[in-house]
This record gives sequence, structure tokens and C-alpha cells, in this order.
Amino acid sequence: MVVVFAKKDPPATEFAEVGRTEKVMNDLNPSFQKPINVSYFFEKVQTFRLAVLDIDEHVSSVSDYRQHDYIGEVEFKLSAVIGAPGMSLELPLGNVNKPARRNGFIRITAEEMTNLSAVVKMQIRGHNLDKMDTFGKSDPFLVLSRLRAGATDDWQPVHKTEVVPKNLNPTWQVFEVPIATLCNADYERPIRIECYDHDKRGTPDFIGAFQTTLTMLCSPDQAKELELINPKKQKKKKYRNSGILEVMSIEVVEKPSFIDYLAGGLEVNLIIGIDYTASNGNPANPSSLHYLSPYEANAYERAMTAVGAVVAPYDHDQEFPPLALVPGSPQAPVAIHGMPAVIQAYRNSLQFLALHGPTNFAPLIEAVIELAQTAINSQDSQTYYVVLILTDGEITDMAKTKAALVRASSLPISFIIVGVGDADFSNMEQLDGDDVRISANGIYAERDIVQFVPFRDFEALDPAYLAQSTLQEIPHQVLDFYAKHGIMPLPPRPVDPTYVPPADTGYGQGPPPPAAGYGQGPPPPAAGYGQGPPPPAAGYGQGPPPPAAGYGQGPPPPAAAGASGPPPPGYAPPPSF
Repeated sequence: MVVVFAKKDPPATEFAEVGRTEKVMNDLNPSFQKPINVSYFFEKVQTFRLAVLDIDEHVSSVSDYRQHDYIGEVEFKLSAVIGAPGMSLELPLGNVNKPARRNGFIRITAEEMTNLSAVVKMQIRGHNLDKMDTFGKSDPFLVLSRLRAGATDDWQPVHKTEVVPKNLNPTWQVFEVPIATLCNADYERPIRIECYDHDKRGTPDFIGAFQTTLTMLCSPDQAKELELINPKKQKKKKYRNSGILEVMSIEVVEKPSFIDYLAGGLEVNLIIGIDYTASNGNPANPSSLHYLSPYEANAYERAMTAVGAVVAPYDHDQEFPPLALVPGSPQAPVAIHGMPAVIQAYRNSLQFLALHGPTNFAPLIEAVIELAQTAINSQDSQTYYVVLILTDGEITDMAKTKAALVRASSLPISFIIVGVGDADFSNMEQLDGDDVRISANGIYAERDIVQFVPFRDFEALDPAYLAQSTLQEIPHQVLDFYAKHGIMPLPPRPVDPTYVPPADTGYGQGPPPPAAGYGQGPPPPAAGYGQGPPPPAAGYGQGPPPPAAGYGQGPPPPAAAGASGPPPPGYAPPPSF
């Protein structure tokens, strides 16, 4: 796997991650399929760094690349690649820990992307493929590659199909490849389709290949049955081919972009789920993950702020329903107006809620499912839900959670799970369906809707990096949902001269504003916490009640100078689960 970093603009000197390739297992000469898209500016010196890693199979998570073996890295300027012949540059990898060792080379190729909205949609089946396994049939899959610009025999893999087990006459599922990825919208650019036999314990066995172009594949006069040829077997007198590939269907489809949906009025609603279980520790104790310091925001606040800063502008009514991860009976989420009020309500809620466990996700997911099912989602009304779940520990109802996520995968919902603290989150990776689609009771999720990251990977970084990592899959997930349900973008909304965007809270760039009573003295004593109303603090009763008092009654009023004592009349805590 390759991790790509870009150097920040001056005067900063540090690098920030901008993307990662896929994992290529058991291969010392890998060709990475996943492109890393970057913006090119002629007027800027753009410096990048590539780190090449050996992914350890016994480590379930790749979110923290530091857990894996470091092979080497190289630093380069984008202008050097753009200015190279064929915009392709080969560089040696260096390893400061092993400077004398040969660490290999890496080739970096750049190409301008065009016609980004169209995709090539096709389905292929095979006939009479060669049997590659001594004691069984082949387990075939296809790899589609394009010829690199300016090259004669240098192929870039761009798509790999699923493996069809033990079948010499396989039919692969319909798949889509962006036309920019397949051939950069050049219908005459050579395309190579290779067939391999999957090997669980080693390198796949080559069955055969053929070369074509998108023009030839789409032409009604072109034969749709193409011979797979294995050059090593061509020397045999009776050799004809290694099987036939039949193009069952192919079409170039114009696809709308994420921006097309936003321009048409798609509303992205943010829902926040907070872990109020006892394993977080007593909020009055500085060691607690919920501790409210007068000097800096805690991890829960920083994660909410980072994600909210990106998603909130697309929420038209600025109403954010908070949900709580504690056992109990589900209640309908009650919206709070504006992200600053959400943060303030969270801080005040810690003074009145008793923390206990276990950590159950399923009730929260079911509540969101009910919300999405009751909302109208059609060609004329488009709303998508992004659910941010902040938790400090392992899920205690994993089977029920998987079943709920499978149900949610057919609805306009995406889940972002941020693990807070130092717990072992390895089991959380199975919910993130990047490699293996989650399933429950033999039913697979319709699409990948979960992104998990541990907060500790971003704790020392600017909060914007957490938002980038957690939200980067949302546009694809939105497009995937609406494509599956045949819902197209609405016409662009007209310009509204009176529109005012949501206020920028600025949270995450310094200490949060003092919570009621906090920052003017110590937080309420730990004694008796969660067993009754907290002891009174100076200042209570000298202003309106704290924002939490407004739960269930509309937007909360401004924070008071002090906030402790028994909950004010009408106070309703976040719904319990």
C-alpha cells in the first residue's frame, strides 16, 4: 500500500495525508489500481511524499499505517512528474532506518482527468476457460488495464472484478468504471482485459488476455466474443485459445455528480450519537473522556465540531438531533438549532446525566432508520442523513448492529464512527465495508455506508484532517444510493440574494466557550454524581437556565453564567438507548 502526503502551503513545513492506494497482497512488483486525485496549480510548488508499506495480515486495521512495516519513501515535486516524458517518473525509495539497503523503485504517472461524469457500464461472461487448478476448476476474475500515455507496453490496472469460485463458465456481475479512469475519455486508447485464476496462498495464475478499445467494445459490428490468449501456450500445435470472453452488455452512461445533487437542493442532515456509558469516566474527573476543561475542547467536542463544520452548511434548517448511547427505551430525537448550541447542550447535559453501560449501537441505528423511513425521499424531495457516532469502546451488541446496518444500507443514510480514547477498536473495522461488505443472517448490505476512524490517529492534527478522513466517502455513498433508486438531481436552485450561510463557530481552533459555571471555577464535585441533582454552584439563578433546559422545546436559550443545581423545569435529556 502507498500513502500519499502533500506538503502544506508556506509558511507551514509539515505534510498532510491526501490519499492511499489499495492493498496489493503478496507482490513485489505491484501495479496500484486506485488513482490519487490531486489539484494541479502551475503557479505553486507542490511537494508530495509517498510512503510504501508492507501490510501485515495479522493487523486488522490499516487506518493507522504506523502499525505496518515501513519499506521506504520518496519526496518529489509534482512539476517534476508533469515535466517528465510521458508525465511519468521513476524514483528510488529511501529508508532512513536502513540507508544501505536497496528498497526498490516506484513509478509515478500523472494524467489530466477529463469527462469525469460518464461511466462505462458492462457485463462480461466467460466460456470454456482453461482449468488452472490440478484438483479443481479455476476461480477466475478479470483485470481491466489501460495503456499509459505515451507508452507502447506499459499497462495501468484500473478495475478488478469479483472472483467467481470454481467455475470455467463464469458470469461476472455488472460493473461500472468511470470513463476517465478506463481510457480518459479516449475511445481509441488501447484497453487490455486479462483473466486470472485466484490463488488464496500465492500469486494469481494468468489464464489469458486480449487487447481492444472502447470503440471496438461499443461497436454493434464488432464481435462480442473475444479470445483469451496465453502467449506461453501459443507454441503448442493444437492451442487455439484459453477461453472466450463474451461482452453481454456495454454502454456509456452520463452520471450526475455530487455537486449536481447539492445544486438541486439535496439536504444533508447531520445526526450526532454520543457515548454516555460509564466507561468514559466521571466527567468531573480530569481523566474522563467527557471532562470539560476550561482550556481546551475534549475529544467528543473536537470530533463534533470538525464534522459539523463540513456537513452543517448543507443542512437547510440547521436542526441537529442528538442521540445518546446508553441503555433504555428509544425516544424520538429532538433537534437543537445550530452547531454551537449542540456543543453547549452537550456540555450542560453532562451535569445531569448518569453514565452507565453497556455500549449498544442497534437501538440508535433503528431510531435513525425510523427517521429516514418517515421522511419523503423521492425525485421531488431529496434528503440524506449523515450519522456521526462517537464512542469510547467496543460494541456490545455486534450481531444486532450488523443486522440494523444491513437494513439501513437501502436507505439514504451514512454512518461515521469515531473511536475516542485508547480502547482496542479492531472489531470496529468489520463494520467498515471497504474490503468486505457487512452481512447479517446471510443478507449482505446493499452498499457500504460505514466509515470508522480512531480519534487518536488525528489527536495531534488540525481537526480538519479528521473531517477529511471521515467524510471523504460520503459523496460516493450519496451517489450510490440515488443511482440505485433511480433518483436524478433536481434542476439547480435559483440564486437567492437574501441567503445567509450558517455562522462559522470556529470551534476546534482554540478552547471552547466556557460552559455554564465552567471556566469560572472547578466543575461540580464527583461525590454523588449520577445519584441525584448535583450540588449548587455559584452564579445559578442569576440568568436564564442553561441551554439543556430547552431540549424538546425548540432552540435552547443563551448559556447562563452558572449552571448547576437540579435540572430546570422542562429539562429533557438526550434520548436514551
